[in-house]
Amino acid sequence: MAAGTGRGRPIAAALIAAMVAAVAGAVLLAFQPAGARGLAAVLFVAGLAAGVVLAGRLPAPRQGPTLMERLNDIAFAVVVTFVSVLVGLAWRPWLAVVPGLVCGVVAARAMRAPALGGPPDGSDPTGRAEAP
Repeated sequence: MAAGTGRGRPIAAALIAAMVAAVAGAVLLAFQPAGARGLAAVLFVAGLAAGVVLAGRLPAPRQGPTLMERLNDIAFAVVVTFVSVLVGLAWRPWLAVVPGLVCGVVAARAMRAPALGGPPDGSDPTGRAEAP
């Protein structure tokens, strides 16, 4: 089997998404007051579940991304998660749902496989030319 096939993508995506969610949750809970940690944890998990459900309703990508697109997506997801943690810390503990929601959407989108098939007219929507 060729090395470029997407065999390990769901496992790698799940590990990266779990690490980002764990770090976001740990940072969020570490800066909460002691009395609000329970509520913040429940809101974070509820946001995580809602994010997974929300991302499941979004359409699947048309084709697999290139390596650079994947790296860009990972970097963007980390930045958006960091900003959501800052927002979650702004108004304790009620906005703890925001990082959970972002992490859920990022995780579900990362693990979705591209849709089978292409455009109905057979054209390449990305403008990439195939090798002759």
